Amino acid sequence: KGYHILVLLLFVPVLLVDAPMLVLSLAIAFAALLCLELVRATKTPLLPASLHTALHAFMSHFVDERDLGGPLFVTHLALLLGCAGPLWLGCAAYTSLFSCGRGC
Repeated sequence: KGYHILVLLLFVPVLLVDAPMLVLSLAIAFAALLCLELVRATKTPLLPASLHTALHAFMSHFVDERDLGGPLFVTHLALLLGCAGPLWLGCAAYTSLFSCGRGC
Protein backbone atom coordinates (compact mmCIF):
# COMPACT_ATOMS: atom_id res chain seq x y z
CA LYS A 1 0.00 0.00 0.00
CA GLY A 2 0.99 3.58 -0.48
CA TYR A 3 0.77 4.25 3.26
CA HIS A 4 3.53 1.72 3.98
CA ILE A 5 5.87 3.31 1.45
CA LEU A 6 5.15 6.74 2.90
CA VAL A 7 5.94 5.50 6.43
CA LEU A 8 9.23 4.02 5.24
CA LEU A 9 10.18 7.22 3.42
CA LEU A 10 9.39 9.31 6.50
CA PHE A 11 10.75 7.11 9.30
CA VAL A 12 13.88 5.43 7.95
CA PRO A 13 16.00 8.57 7.32
CA VAL A 14 15.15 9.99 10.75
CA LEU A 15 15.70 6.61 12.38
CA LEU A 16 19.19 6.44 10.89
CA VAL A 17 20.10 10.00 11.85
CA ASP A 18 18.41 10.57 15.22
CA ALA A 19 16.46 7.62 16.61
CA PRO A 20 15.79 9.16 20.06
CA MET A 21 14.18 12.20 18.41
CA LEU A 22 11.93 9.94 16.32
CA VAL A 23 10.90 7.97 19.41
CA LEU A 24 10.13 11.19 21.30
CA SER A 25 8.26 12.70 18.34
CA LEU A 26 6.09 9.62 17.96
CA ALA A 27 5.32 9.62 21.70
CA ILE A 28 4.27 13.28 21.55
CA ALA A 29 2.16 12.65 18.44
CA PHE A 30 0.46 9.67 20.10
CA ALA A 31 -0.27 11.66 23.28
CA ALA A 32 -1.67 14.59 21.28
CA LEU A 33 -3.82 12.32 19.12
CA LEU A 34 -5.11 10.46 22.18
CA CYS A 35 -6.00 13.74 23.93
CA LEU A 36 -7.80 15.06 20.83
CA GLU A 37 -9.71 11.81 20.46
CA LEU A 38 -10.76 11.86 24.11
CA VAL A 39 -11.90 15.47 23.79
CA ARG A 40 -13.86 14.58 20.66
CA ALA A 41 -15.44 11.41 22.05
CA THR A 42 -16.31 12.59 25.56
CA LYS A 43 -17.59 16.06 24.64
CA THR A 44 -15.94 17.55 27.70
CA PRO A 45 -18.18 20.34 29.05
CA LEU A 46 -15.14 22.48 29.88
CA LEU A 47 -14.47 23.08 26.17
CA PRO A 48 -16.73 24.85 23.67
CA ALA A 49 -19.14 22.73 21.67
CA SER A 50 -17.73 24.18 18.45
CA LEU A 51 -14.40 22.48 19.20
CA HIS A 52 -16.09 19.08 19.56
CA THR A 53 -18.00 19.66 16.34
CA ALA A 54 -14.89 20.74 14.43
CA LEU A 55 -12.83 17.78 15.71
CA HIS A 56 -15.59 15.33 14.86
CA ALA A 57 -16.08 16.79 11.39
CA PHE A 58 -12.35 16.69 10.65
CA MET A 59 -11.70 13.19 12.00
CA SER A 60 -14.85 11.72 10.43
CA HIS A 61 -13.30 12.11 6.99
CA PHE A 62 -10.57 9.61 7.87
CA VAL A 63 -12.50 6.75 9.50
CA ASP A 64 -13.53 3.40 8.11
CA GLU A 65 -16.44 1.10 8.90
CA ARG A 66 -14.68 -0.38 11.95
CA ASP A 67 -14.76 2.99 13.72
CA LEU A 68 -18.50 3.48 13.34
CA GLY A 69 -19.43 0.89 16.01
CA GLY A 70 -18.34 2.85 19.07
CA PRO A 71 -17.62 6.31 20.37
CA LEU A 72 -13.84 6.18 19.77
CA PHE A 73 -12.11 6.33 16.41
CA VAL A 74 -9.36 3.79 17.06
CA THR A 75 -7.97 3.44 13.53
CA HIS A 76 -5.79 6.55 13.88
CA LEU A 77 -4.40 5.39 17.20
CA ALA A 78 -3.86 1.82 15.99
CA LEU A 79 -1.94 2.95 12.90
CA LEU A 80 0.31 5.23 14.91
CA LEU A 81 0.80 2.59 17.61
CA GLY A 82 1.64 0.00 14.95
CA CYS A 83 4.39 2.24 13.60
CA ALA A 84 5.69 3.58 16.90
CA GLY A 85 5.28 0.53 19.14
CA PRO A 86 8.21 -1.47 17.75
CA LEU A 87 10.45 1.59 17.99
CA TRP A 88 9.39 2.25 21.59
CA LEU A 89 9.92 -1.37 22.59
CA GLY A 90 13.26 -1.56 20.79
CA CYS A 91 14.45 1.66 22.36
CA ALA A 92 13.31 0.54 25.82
CA ALA A 93 15.10 -2.79 25.48
CA TYR A 94 18.27 -1.16 24.16
CA THR A 95 18.26 1.52 26.84
CA SER A 96 17.70 -0.86 29.73
CA LEU A 97 20.17 -3.48 28.56
CA PHE A 98 23.08 -1.55 27.11
CA SER A 99 23.24 2.14 27.79
CA CYS A 100 21.99 2.57 31.36
CA GLY A 101 19.48 5.32 30.50
CA ARG A 102 21.46 7.31 27.94
CA GLY A 103 18.85 6.98 25.16
CA CYS A 104 18.40 4.76 22.14
